[in-house]
Amino acid sequence: MDRVATQERIKELRQRAVRLTDAAQHADSRAAYNEDMRASARAENEADELEAQLRDAQS
Repeated sequence: MDRVATQERIKELRQRAVRLTDAAQHADSRAAYNEDMRASARAENEADELEAQLRDAQS
């Protein structure tokens, strides 16, 4: 994946994490809340990993 595509993927993941966190806050049950928060954390973690890869590639 090239730099521009990676940056776009990071942006998409961050936006998805925000949407999932918002959905979790409006969840009907604790289980739905937990599921949305786990998915949000996964998206954030993937974005963090991609950012680290970009930094490593630049150094």
